[in-house]
Amino acid sequence: MTYYAEILIRRKGEVLHREGRTFQRRALAKAWSAKRELELQQKEVFSAPEKLIISELINEYIENFHFWTNKAV
Repeated sequence: MTYYAEILIRRKGEVLHREGRTFQRRALAKAWSAKRELELQQKEVFSAPEKLIISELINEYIENFHFWTNKAV
């Protein structure tokens, strides 16, 4: 028998992070999920996403894309 541990983090209905692993023992699955959730909290996966400004995205696109060759820099 195997055990599947899944971590699913949602905010306001939007999935921010999802991952899972299979283990031979239930205790290992529980331990992994608890440890991984702490790691994700430290990496601030739970924090608010960075706000993007359209003008910055457009400028970055223009700087990194050569229209005449259709290739990224």
